Amino acid sequence: MHADSAYRSAEIEAKLAEKKIDSQICEKGYRNRPLTEEQKASNRAKSKIRSRIEHVFAYVTNSMGNFYLEYIGKVRVSKAVTLMNLIYDMARYEQIQRMSSA
Repeated sequence: MHADSAYRSAEIEAKLAEKKIDSQICEKGYRNRPLTEEQKASNRAKSKIRSRIEHVFAYVTNSMGNFYLEYIGKVRVSKAVTLMNLIYDMARYEQIQRMSSA
């Protein structure tokens, strides 16, 4: 599970360990206990993946005008999310094609 350091707590870490999920939550520095260089490197590696995931959500949110799903039933919501993902995939494919031809 990838998450920002704001989500790091003993309770969340225990729940992840209980479910046998590898925690990828960034470590948090404190005023009198800054992060070590090893912790900073670990956070950088975790943040690369987390930021890529967050960019997808930001794109969908911003490009669709804070799109809010107002459907009744899991099937309809599932189909709407699938269409949103398809739109993102098509836009991302077009962007990659433009970058590779430049």
